[in-house]
Amino acid sequence: MFKAYRLDKEDVAAVLAETGIPSGWYPLINDYEAIPSLPDNLQRLPDEVVTLLAGCERRACSEAELGHIRNKLLSLYEAGPGAKEESNWSESGDSREDFEEQTAAGALIPIPTETFLEELSQKMNIHPISIYWLLKEGIEENGWRCLPEEKRILEDRFTVLVLKLLGHRWPAQIEQGEPVPEWADQDGIIPLTEGCGEKTLIERIRERSVHEFPAETVTRVERRFAEVVGKPLDAWLSGDFFKRHISQFRKRPIAWHIQSKPLSKGLKGQKKSPAFSCLIYYHKLDADLIHKIRSQYVRPLMTRYETELRTLQGSDSESNDVVGRKYQLENWIEELMSFDEELEKLTQDGFNTEKLRKTIGGEQLDKWSSLDGQKPPPVNTDSFYNQEKAYFPDINDGVRVNIAPLQRAGLLALNVLSQKDVVKAIENRAEWRADERRWFREGKLTKPGWWD
Repeated sequence: MFKAYRLDKEDVAAVLAETGIPSGWYPLINDYEAIPSLPDNLQRLPDEVVTLLAGCERRACSEAELGHIRNKLLSLYEAGPGAKEESNWSESGDSREDFEEQTAAGALIPIPTETFLEELSQKMNIHPISIYWLLKEGIEENGWRCLPEEKRILEDRFTVLVLKLLGHRWPAQIEQGEPVPEWADQDGIIPLTEGCGEKTLIERIRERSVHEFPAETVTRVERRFAEVVGKPLDAWLSGDFFKRHISQFRKRPIAWHIQSKPLSKGLKGQKKSPAFSCLIYYHKLDADLIHKIRSQYVRPLMTRYETELRTLQGSDSESNDVVGRKYQLENWIEELMSFDEELEKLTQDGFNTEKLRKTIGGEQLDKWSSLDGQKPPPVNTDSFYNQEKAYFPDINDGVRVNIAPLQRAGLLALNVLSQKDVVKAIENRAEWRADERRWFREGKLTKPGWWD
C-alpha cells in the first residue's frame, strides 16, 4: 500500500505511529526462523511471502536474552488473549485510567489482531514465526499452558455441538446442500430437565462426545472440561452456555434458553434450579412452537409430578425424605402451572403494546389483513387487534423482534436485549406490518413476507 501510494518516509512513519507495526515486519530470531509445516491444502508458499521472509531482519540472541524472551512470552501466554500488560501504564507512571483515556483519544490505536499468535507477536515485537517456535518449544518441553485459551477452545467446541444438536447448519453447509444429521433434534426443542419423555441436552452431548472426542472416554472429557472451565459440563450447559452464546452472537442468539421461575429461594438464599428448562432453535420458531412446549413438555412433566405426589400422599411413611420430596413436588407443580399460564399469555398477547391499537386503527379489513393469506381477514377491529397482538412470529423479522416478547414475559434464563429496546422491538413489528400492508394496497409489493 505504501508503495502503491508512493508515500515518503514521514508519511509511513505517521501511519505506523497510529496503527502500529505489522507483525510480519518484526525481526526473526536466529534458530527460530524456519517455516512451519504447511497445511495439506497448501503445497508451497506464494512467492511474495517467500520474498518477504527472505528480506526479514534476523536477530541473534544470547542465552540470557532468550531466557528473558521466554519468561515474558510465558507470562503473556498464561495470561491469555486480550490481557493488558501492566508495563503499559506502570512504567510511565500513569494510572490505568490515564492509559485507557490516551488510547481512546487516538494516540495509538493499533489495527486489531486476528489471532492470539499475532497478539503475542505484537506485544513481544518479534516475528510470528519465531513466536510460534518459542511457544511450541515451551509447550512440548516445559508444559506451558494457556488456560484462558484452552477454556475458549473447549467452550467453542461444545457450543458448536449444542448448535448442531439443535439442527443448525452454517452458511457453507447450506450452500453445499449438506443435510441436517439424523442425530440432530427434529422439532427445535431440547429439554435440559429430566422426565420430559426424551433425552436431555447433557445426555445427547454425552452420546455425541464419543464421536467428537474419539480418543477419550466421556468421563475423561467431562473431567477435563470441569478442570479447564471451572464447573461441570451439565452446570455450564444450564447456565454459562446461554450467556456466552448471547455474547458470541452479539445479542442475536439462535439458541434460546427458556425456563420456569422458581417460586421460592433455595437454602440460605441460594438460587434454585427451575422446574423446567429447555433450549429452542430460532430457525424452527413458528406459531406452534410455544404450544409444543406446553403440550409435549410442560404438561406431561406436571402430570408426572402430580402422579408421584398422589402416590406419596397415600403412603404412611413420614420420613424426612418423603416429606422433603412432597414439598419439592408441590413447589414444582405450582411453578409449572405458573409457567404454563405465562406461556399461554405469550401466545395471546406476545406482540401487544399500547401503540398497537393506534398503529392498526382505521386500517381496511381487506385480504391483506389476513394472518397468513389462507385464513379469512378479521371481521372487525377487535378481532384484527387480537390477531396482531398474538405471538405469531416470523423469523424474517429477526431475533430482536421475536425474542422481545419472551424477555418481557420473563421466560428467558437471561435478558438478551436492553430493557428499553424490548418494547421498541415489539412496536417496530407493528409499524413494519402496517407499512407493508399499505404498500400492498398501493401495488408496490405482491404479498406480505409473513404469508410465506
